[in-house]
Amino acid sequence: NDERVILKLKELSAQATSQYFYNENGFVDSISIHAGGRSFASGSKKMHYNSENNLSSIDFWTYPYSDSVLILKKEIFEYNTLNQIISKKTYNELGSLTSEQNYQYNAEGYLNIQGYIYVNGNLTQEGNQTYYSYDNKPNPLYEMFPIAYNRMNTTNKNNQLSSNFPSINLFETIQYNYNEHNYPTSF
Repeated sequence: NDERVILKLKELSAQATSQYFYNENGFVDSISIHAGGRSFASGSKKMHYNSENNLSSIDFWTYPYSDSVLILKKEIFEYNTLNQIISKKTYNELGSLTSEQNYQYNAEGYLNIQGYIYVNGNLTQEGNQTYYSYDNKPNPLYEMFPIAYNRMNTTNKNNQLSSNFPSINLFETIQYNYNEHNYPTSF
């Protein structure tokens, strides 16, 4: 008897709607973005996983309103022996390499970026400029992808409650409404 809760997201943002589809491993299989208005493009993403449930590649399709041309890009990920993403290569629609980004990790398994401090799976400090606090409830975006992809993108395990920018004297807070499974439904 499987007691886990499977979360299905539908995100509304400005004039765009994103729908997330999942495969049997519980991770996102594809994302469909339908944009409104004339200044936005619609598109989709298709995620590919290997036999160890590591994200191996993502295909991107974009349909610009201005000229109905399909634009395709592909990201391919390479892993080290610790199942951490160490390289992301991006290819254009012709299959030409357009960019490559390499990643290094600290002893705790988080991106090795000077001044970044992580506590319990959450980025709590960026240098001495920005500080964050979090609730103790699950971040649905964190559960959508494998840990390696989350760490590469600095996706936090919990939901951000505040941002403090002391250098510009700015403090922001976020208040969430949660459902019965402790997932945020709105803020």
